[in-house]
Amino acid sequence: MKFYLEMRTMDNPAVQQYTRALKPLLRGYIQKQGALKDFRSTVILVLDDHPDADYETLVAALGTPELCAVALQENHPYHPVPLKMNLCLVWLIDYAISN
Repeated sequence: MKFYLEMRTMDNPAVQQYTRALKPLLRGYIQKQGALKDFRSTVILVLDDHPDADYETLVAALGTPELCAVALQENHPYHPVPLKMNLCLVWLIDYAISN
């Protein structure tokens, strides 16, 4: 049943448009995946009440994509890898390639 609801969600052009507007506003791969999972579960609830929802209905229910991104990132904060760790990884990769 859950799979069917997610497929129905992704088939809706308004959800696709909202998702396209939302994705660039989220940072970090892991954080983005978690935030999009939460977003899909929220959209399923909206589509239960409004099966033929258009973009304006989604904006009215969820807010603008910018506001939705801020709300989603509160639950999935972005923690960048420290520069020291990046330099260490580059050194290790360089060392592995040269040997």
